[in-house]
Amino acid sequence: MVLMIFPEGTLVSEQTRPHSKKYADKLGIADLEHALLPRSTGLHNTLLTLSQIPSLYLLDFTITYPGVARDSYPQRHYTLRSIFMSGVPPPAIHVHLKLLKVSSDIPVGIPRALPNGKPASPTANPIQDPTDEEKIVFESWLQEKWRRKDELMETFAQNGAYTGVSKSVTLPLRLRKWTDVFDVYCWWSILLCFAIWKYFH
Repeated sequence: MVLMIFPEGTLVSEQTRPHSKKYADKLGIADLEHALLPRSTGLHNTLLTLSQIPSLYLLDFTITYPGVARDSYPQRHYTLRSIFMSGVPPPAIHVHLKLLKVSSDIPVGIPRALPNGKPASPTANPIQDPTDEEKIVFESWLQEKWRRKDELMETFAQNGAYTGVSKSVTLPLRLRKWTDVFDVYCWWSILLCFAIWKYFH
């Protein structure tokens, strides 16, 4: 099972940056430069619920694009139109990965027993909410994680690469066969088939 979640909620842009600044002011902390401040509630409740799985891991992704000016945003340069219509994709996509074991590396708190005294399970509903103390500890951990993420992105902005990583792998991105390009436009074929069917019926 794989679950993807974005604690920051959306992309960094001219529209979302003010919301991050407003949230930072509300918390009385400095805003980030390269990322949006994360919201902890959704991720915390998800990890707390799933933390009963003994082999649960969190894979932390940080994605950066080269060639983007400090005062700009990747989606200005690399849009679906530029990639698929104009043939201008990012020259590379840099992904920093860090694997964390939820039970030992993340302060999610302790899943409590249900009111009937039985331990909570992934299928049991509901699992009790985290305590106020657990919320504070987790939010502090997540804010610090995002500060380190922002510092990592700053080193990328200065050096064009992540520094201090333990292992680096380069993966070429190419089509397996030329017909794979039609997978991108598969919805066109559905519309075309529907239009032909509608025309003849």
